[in-house]
Amino acid sequence: MFMMDATHIDFLERETDKRAVADIRDIKDLLDSFVRLYEIKRRIERYNINIDESAEHIKNQIVHQKRHFLNTSSHDNLLDSIDNLQQSISNYQVKLKEHKKYIENRIREFEIIFLQKDYLEFEFHLKSTAEDLIERRSELSSNVKDYLLTLGQESSGWQLSAADINPTDGGFTSSLVANEPLYIVGKQELLDYTTKSITEKHNAFYAERRVRKYLDLNDLPNNGLWNIFCFSKYEYYPLDPFKDEAIIIYNKLVPGGKFFFTYNNCELKPGLEFCGGFRAYQTESLVKGMLYGLGFDFVKNIEFNNGAHTIMVVKKPGSMASIKRSVPDISIVRKLNDE
Repeated sequence: MFMMDATHIDFLERETDKRAVADIRDIKDLLDSFVRLYEIKRRIERYNINIDESAEHIKNQIVHQKRHFLNTSSHDNLLDSIDNLQQSISNYQVKLKEHKKYIENRIREFEIIFLQKDYLEFEFHLKSTAEDLIERRSELSSNVKDYLLTLGQESSGWQLSAADINPTDGGFTSSLVANEPLYIVGKQELLDYTTKSITEKHNAFYAERRVRKYLDLNDLPNNGLWNIFCFSKYEYYPLDPFKDEAIIIYNKLVPGGKFFFTYNNCELKPGLEFCGGFRAYQTESLVKGMLYGLGFDFVKNIEFNNGAHTIMVVKKPGSMASIKRSVPDISIVRKLNDE
């Protein structure tokens, strides 16, 4: 086994048992190397050199000037130099592409390590109490909370049915009570917490008669929900468990229905720094690819605090009859058919 100093961020490259090497490294050292590799990858995007347009412009001027000279050797030398420069730049671009691939391979080595660690941490997250989950939700930044509250208010209406999965913010869930019906899904303690919050903000009728409560995501009606919300949950899930629930969610949405959720976008430095025992390793490309494979269409990403928090919106393909509404994230809906 070849061991390199931890200060070299490519220390996993020559290791045959990368998992064993990673296990004896401090997680902070691993994360530091991972962050530095991502930063190098971002910088590489600025390393492109493109002189073709200006080079061709200069060549055309020199060719035009040549017609006025009997001795054109000096002009020819200049033209040859430009050709050589363009060839050198072309060779550079090839090497730059190879270098980018090399860095991506080093990133992939760390991805595998962190993805494996996520499954160990996942067992711990599954044991989180309702108090733990509520506290985790409270750690969202104020601008995320403000956005979610506005989203809840502006995406609610009697024409729409909605579900709040992992209802860990009574204020947000209360903003959805205009939906008909509103479903909440989570641990019994979370359902009790949310019922109490809605009762305090509205009344017992809303909490007991308008809100439908389930412990299991599978109990939601198939093809019956316009909007499904889930915040402060999936950023702690490895991709496979996330995928398992996303399959269920897809089947619960009506055509054109949307799924709003938070995830941990490690393509952005603040998101990556939350890895290593706190949030799961995820990237926009990994999550989009997984959801696209299930049939979802990507709508948009919304980043907060430079990427410390990210909300993704996807939709089930299909369309709804138009209803004019001044809603930023819900552009088209259809009325429920009479039973």
